[in-house]
Amino acid sequence: DKVLAIDSTNTGALNRKGSALSNLNRDEEAITYYDKVLAINPGYYDSLYNKGLALDYLGKYEEAITYYDKVLVINTNDTDALTNKGLVLYNLNRDEEAITYYDKVLAINSSDDYALYDKALALEELGKYEEAITYYDKVLALNPRDAEAAYNKANVLNYLGKYEEAITNYDKALVINSTYIPALNNKGLTLSDYLGKY
Repeated sequence: DKVLAIDSTNTGALNRKGSALSNLNRDEEAITYYDKVLAINPGYYDSLYNKGLALDYLGKYEEAITYYDKVLVINTNDTDALTNKGLVLYNLNRDEEAITYYDKVLAINSSDDYALYDKALALEELGKYEEAITYYDKVLALNPRDAEAAYNKANVLNYLGKYEEAITNYDKALVINSTYIPALNNKGLTLSDYLGKY
């Protein structure tokens, strides 16, 4: 605010103010600051990306895509923008398209755990369970303490009728986080509904 009091057109300060507001979950207000930056410099990379992110947080997915695309015109290898565009497409139930963006990230960095995880989720949504398991395994190889990946892998194993393996993976998730309610719940359902263990 002090910098902006001296120079209200300082794009760096305007962008930082927008980021600070976004960090406080005040995304609508943050967007007004990104818009001020973009009025001064339509190609200001950080504000394009940050506006896309704020729109994404607000559930304005189509608008978010527009800003992620503007970032990707400037830098086709921005893995954050590629991953976030994939997530937005996933949120719009455009899973096949989302996977193409995760694949672009993985072509740049085959160990990007966000892209691996998000691709697994999209494959799961498409009913491609064996492929989803492969990607959850890759996430768990990189981060064995990822309770969500272990939990989601267990769910997919359930879909495939591999109940004992599902229990093993729910247990892995619970070793990582003993209060992980969805894992506790689904383990109980698997034991009672599918394995007849009460």
